[in-house]
Amino acid sequence: MGKDIAVKEQGGDLISFSKEQIDLIKKQFFPKGANDVEFQYCMGVAKNLGLDPILKQIYFVPRKTNIAEYGQPANWVEKIEPLAGRDAFLSLAHRSGKFAGIEVSTKIENTPYYDRGEWKELSDLTATAIVYRTDTEKPFTATVGYREYVATTNKGEPTKFWREKPETMLKKVAESQALRKAFNVSGLYIEEEINDTERPKVKSEPTKIVKILDKKEEVEEVEVIEEIIKITDITDFYKSLSDDLRPKAVDIMNMNDGWREYGQEDLKVLSADLQGLLNG
Repeated sequence: MGKDIAVKEQGGDLISFSKEQIDLIKKQFFPKGANDVEFQYCMGVAKNLGLDPILKQIYFVPRKTNIAEYGQPANWVEKIEPLAGRDAFLSLAHRSGKFAGIEVSTKIENTPYYDRGEWKELSDLTATAIVYRTDTEKPFTATVGYREYVATTNKGEPTKFWREKPETMLKKVAESQALRKAFNVSGLYIEEEINDTERPKVKSEPTKIVKILDKKEEVEEVEVIEEIIKITDITDFYKSLSDDLRPKAVDIMNMNDGWREYGQEDLKVLSADLQGLLNG
């Protein structure tokens, strides 16, 4: 972390939390089952950057990480990692007192890609962000391509937001990269920069939802949402359903594929649809 973001008191953090706030963050904003070391690490990043989890400037999610050494078989483990909220990098830029503006644009252009031993060109949507500082003559720029960052479903199709708002999603990636360059921020990314398509999926835990669907039990919305978040391999979920419920659940999940991005609004929509199935 450079000196641009803020001047820290010697031995201090940019933000502090009361015991009540820490308890709230652990309960409401941190994944269940995480250990104390992961919590201390994530909160250390938040304090060092001055970002507040309660205000959703930074949040913490479980991710698969390959800890195997180079040349060794993959060894995937789940770790809790901090991710930047929507306006986190802009907040850091404004706090520095040296932010002079940002320009973001998109266009269609030919970009290179490697295919079967040779380089080719393919038309792609690109986004470019230009960040200006008050103390430098040259701006900081970042250009990213849709093909590199688009998140996809298990079927290889773009997820809801990348399908419906590709420019918005790609601009967010370009903005975060340019702002990190301009204000010397490292080790923190936004969700849209991390494409999990090729990462191994966490083992499904569909038992509770299947039980709820089969018995048509009345449940709270938050319980359904918590169980949906656990299911990362939807194929196993389909196979676990009874024959009469499977087609209905398939249709519901397909219509709401945006839940894979963990957006709360998508989860609410999916939860409501599942509730309709429960009551139907």
